[in-house]
Amino acid sequence: MRFLERQTSLPVLGMGISTEYGAAAAPGALDLRALRRAAPRLARFLEVGVEVSKGLDEHAVGWSAAGLPTTYHFLDVNLDEEADFAPGWLKAVDDLIGRLSPAWLCGDAGLWHFGPRDRAHMLLLPPVLTDDAADDLAAGIRRLRDATGLEVLPENPPGVAF
Repeated sequence: MRFLERQTSLPVLGMGISTEYGAAAAPGALDLRALRRAAPRLARFLEVGVEVSKGLDEHAVGWSAAGLPTTYHFLDVNLDEEADFAPGWLKAVDDLIGRLSPAWLCGDAGLWHFGPRDRAHMLLLPPVLTDDAADDLAAGIRRLRDATGLEVLPENPPGVAF
């Protein structure tokens, strides 16, 4: 089934907020649950930025445990590199999906590492703009979708040079 047909079964979540591990605990950070109580239309879902090496913080766990909608924003895979889809990483992703029950997966279609993979690297570069790179990216999107059973919605990472 093509994406335009599959997307009709995705839920409409409305406006959401985004977090990464530890962000809600930083001084002056937005109180996610308080915002939801005060202005529910502004916080209909939580996009949880995840590196499998860090997992979920207490705020993401609490949101999900309350049965509130989430999406899973991966922060640790180059979609165009088959080696990044290691069985251990996929198992950790599956475990996190089981805890979050996200509506879909999303994440940057850029490069989180350049050269050999170091999970702590966290470099974010724009995607390589060639036909071969686009084909590899599309294959990675399909690979992750097939492995998780969830739609994968990549986004363009910010960048000043391409």
